[in-house]
Amino acid sequence: MEKKELTTCMGKKPFPFMKLRWPFIFVSLFFIGMSAYEIVVNGLNLGIDFKGGVKILYRFNEPTPIEKIREAAESTNLGGAEVIQFGGAEDTNQYLVRVKDTKGKDVASLLNQKIQAVFGVEKVEILSQEVVGPKVGHDLQNKAYLSIFLT
Repeated sequence: MEKKELTTCMGKKPFPFMKLRWPFIFVSLFFIGMSAYEIVVNGLNLGIDFKGGVKILYRFNEPTPIEKIREAAESTNLGGAEVIQFGGAEDTNQYLVRVKDTKGKDVASLLNQKIQAVFGVEKVEILSQEVVGPKVGHDLQNKAYLSIFLT
C-alpha cells in the first residue's frame, strides 16, 4: 500500500504547525519579554486622556503654518503644548492642540484667548473642546494598567 501525501482542499501541502510549535512559542515569549522590559524601563507614554488636560480642535479660515500655532500655544506658558494637523485632504486647516492641565488656571480659556488674539477671532473657529480632569485621568490610568495586566 502506497503512502498518500496530505493536501488541502485547494490541492496545497498543509503547513506543519505542530511540528514547528516550539520555535513559535520561543519567538512569542521573546516578544512578550521585550514588551514587558520596555514597559518596566520606559513606562507607558500616557496622553492627556490619562494625565488630565485639554484638547481643542481649531479650524482656520486660511492656510496657517503649524509652527505659528505651536508658538502661540507655547507662549501661554502652560507647558507641553502639542499641535497636530487634523482632518483629511479636503480640510487641511484643522489643528488639534493638546495642553496638560495646570492647577488653578482655566487652561481652555487661556489657550482660546491666545490663539484668537494671535490669528484673529474671525479667522479661527473652535470645533470641539475636551477637558479631562486629573481625577478622571487617574481612574482611566488605573483601569488601563489593570487591562494590560489582565491581557
